[in-house]
Amino acid sequence: IQEKIFAIKSKNVFVDYGQHCALFEKNIVALFNNEYPSANINGAMLRDVIRAHDVVSPSRLLYRPHPRSSPQYSNDTLKWMCDEYEKDVGFFVKARQGLKISLS
Repeated sequence: IQEKIFAIKSKNVFVDYGQHCALFEKNIVALFNNEYPSANINGAMLRDVIRAHDVVSPSRLLYRPHPRSSPQYSNDTLKWMCDEYEKDVGFFVKARQGLKISLS
């Protein structure tokens, strides 16, 4: 069986997002909560942020090998979330509120 490798040429360098995005939801949530214990985010909050900011796969932030697979995240995702949270501690709440408004 041959595995599919999804690579995109980015700035003249091929990126294998399957290798680049190696963190699963529970991993990225644990790493974020370890850095910011008072935030106490969960998987639903992570998914809200991803949807609210239209993060698509494949990208440097998110990779989903096929439609039914679990999303995989990168260290870039973690850094982006940390940066945004440091700018605004309401980052996760605002993402959820934005989704609720857009669904109304």
